[in-house]
Amino acid sequence: MKDVTAAHKKLADLRDVKSYAKKYGRTERQAVDQFKMIEGACFMSLSAFTGMRICELTQINATSYKEVELDGLKLCTLRSWTRKLEKLPREDAWACAPICKEALEVLIVLNDEYRSNKGDIHCSPRFSFDEIRNSGNNINSQLKDADLNTTNLGKLFTRFSKNLDITYEPDEMDEIYRLLNPVVPALSNPIKAREDGTFYWHFSTHSLRRTFAHFVVGNGLVTLAALKHQFKHINLSMTAIYASHADVLTLLGIENPASVKKAIEDAEMENHIIYLKDIVDNPDEQSGGYIKSFDGDPRVMSEAKFNELIKKTKGANKSTGYGTCFAGEKCSMGHLFEPSTCVGRECESLNINQAEATRWQNRHQRIGMKMQQMKEMGFYNQNTLARELSDIRAAEKVMRDHSIEFERFELGAL
Repeated sequence: MKDVTAAHKKLADLRDVKSYAKKYGRTERQAVDQFKMIEGACFMSLSAFTGMRICELTQINATSYKEVELDGLKLCTLRSWTRKLEKLPREDAWACAPICKEALEVLIVLNDEYRSNKGDIHCSPRFSFDEIRNSGNNINSQLKDADLNTTNLGKLFTRFSKNLDITYEPDEMDEIYRLLNPVVPALSNPIKAREDGTFYWHFSTHSLRRTFAHFVVGNGLVTLAALKHQFKHINLSMTAIYASHADVLTLLGIENPASVKKAIEDAEMENHIIYLKDIVDNPDEQSGGYIKSFDGDPRVMSEAKFNELIKKTKGANKSTGYGTCFAGEKCSMGHLFEPSTCVGRECESLNINQAEATRWQNRHQRIGMKMQQMKEMGFYNQNTLARELSDIRAAEKVMRDHSIEFERFELGAL
């Protein structure tokens, strides 16, 4: 971000690498190298703050950044095309951060005087240098522009990662890394060796995508369902794989992972007991198949039976705030709360209490308003409707089960 912001402050000087070298007292080779680093910083920022795949980064253009008003807030978005997991490519939008606007503005002007296609951020000017007369410090001629396709973007990320030169210290970081990243394919391993035997962090769109997922879900910024839309996944289970690991978190230097883990487990158990007590004390305020599995009236459950229930369900329950799954390892969806299935079929392992039902009520209102606004802004399409409608109908079922008044969402409104 610092590199992008620093470059953006010099925006007027970035169109011509030769003029830039003269103004800032650099050789032309140094200026070309610096422009490459700026290019890497910008594309890496676009990746880090959207979670886009590398193929989706290749589809961004000068008009991709849009700011829209949604629910009274300014929403920053990037529009691109995605074709992963689908037969035909489709245009879609990604939520992003304001830094993406600066990154895109820098890419639009960067060496534009030398581009064969003005304003095309995927045309990257190349040069040869006069190695004889000027020790290779001055530009001798211009070569054909590099096309920043997936291959060349990958090389750009590799080069910028080496420029960042963030050291990986095995003695200090191995334990944390293994804790946060229990399974990482060799191809995606971000730890790369230097020539001297030490290690550095290599950043790719894949590692930034996983880190994006962990931070936004782990810090409660979004639900897995929302992240699924951001990542353009078909199944929620795919999204959870990304959200459960984040190699960059190792850099935070957690000093005592064992104590952190113990504190988390204690807090989870306390919340688990409170949740179970609510089910037992207020069975009429629950919905889903789980409450139906109780024999008799839960309110007359003895203390011994309640303690047995706690022990039996310890570590088995998982919650997203819109429902709690009690299936443990037997959950066919890996504890992933997907409204169109879990709610619709009244899964016997799912429970929704009054607080969770209220969240469904708020969610129903937000989705309806958002879809109307998306239509007005031109973001609405059949794919959006299909993604959101299952959540809307699930919310309506939950509200009916909890006797919450609502106005049914009608497709005719769109």
